[in-house]
This record gives sequence, C-alpha cells and structure tokens, in this order.
Amino acid sequence: MTEHWQESKAWSDRFIPHAQQLLGLTCIGVAAIDQDRKENTDLMFEVGWQRIAVRIRRLEQRLAFNRRNEITLRFDRRSGAETELAKLMNGWGDCFLYGWGDEASGQIRAYTLLDLHQLRGWLFQYLLTYQRLPSPVMPDRDGSASFLPLCLDCMPGEILRRRVTLLPSDPPITDLHWRQSHAPAA
Repeated sequence: MTEHWQESKAWSDRFIPHAQQLLGLTCIGVAAIDQDRKENTDLMFEVGWQRIAVRIRRLEQRLAFNRRNEITLRFDRRSGAETELAKLMNGWGDCFLYGWGDEASGQIRAYTLLDLHQLRGWLFQYLLTYQRLPSPVMPDRDGSASFLPLCLDCMPGEILRRRVTLLPSDPPITDLHWRQSHAPAA
C-alpha cells in the first residue's frame, strides 16, 4: 500500500525538534581565542538566515540497501508534482539536512548536512561535462516516484558541511560501488 505524502510528512516532522538541535550543534561553533579576547565573542553562528531542507528517512531502511553513504532525491512523481530535485535545481534551498530517524527514540541517529549551492553547482557541472546524471535514476517500489541516489563519497568535499553516517553498530560496507571506488587500499 502506498504511503500518502501527508502521512510520510507527519512521520518525518516528528524529528524536527531533534533536527533543530543538530543544526544548532552544527552551526554554532566556539570562536577563535583571539575573537574571544579582543572581540567579546565566545560563540560564532556560521549560517545566518538560510533555507534549510530536511529529509528524514527510516533508520531501519538505512542498511537495507547500503544507503549509509548516499542521499536520494526525488526525481519525478507520477502525479506530476514538483520534486525535491526540481526545487533544488530551480535554486531553492541553501542547506539540506538528510537524516535517518529512529522511531523508538525520536532521534536522528545518522545524518549529513549539505551545502545546496555547492551541490547544485556540482550537478550542473556534471551534466555539462558528462551529459548524464551522476547515477542512474531508481524507481520507487510502488511506481509512484523515482529517485536519484547520490554517493556522498563521490561528491566534492565542499558540498558536505557535516557528516555522521557511520554508526558504531554498523557492519562492513558491502555495496559494490563503494567498495570498488572508495574502500581504503588493503
């Protein structure tokens, strides 16, 4: 049975308070010692007013298809409604918090904070250079949408502002792409 978008949004909105906490921890840093001594500054807020997209996925799905090192963006919808990727490419959004929510605790256990300006530029450059997307588009199980999976390790580092994607209980990565392209040499 297809989960209606309102049900999916209601589920992910339960994680908004924890997303706000993570963003606070990520965006507020300790000032340099000279700023403290000379400029009456203990903390620095690094972001300013920005539009932050938040997508929370179910934690139990995170390892099912080796998704710990990727994000997925909705590419199209059967309904024709505008997608995450379309909004991104149209210039909307400054940052993207992509997380994995643990329903039992209400906490976001793993997440990545991405700079959407950098991601947008990389995607445009990739399309211009290679005349294709960085990875194949994947249909959803029920056929209501398709998604563009993007490997975090394939992206330039300036896209990733903060990343907590490896959890202590994680098994070794078995994803063939990751092992062939990103695994440390033995």
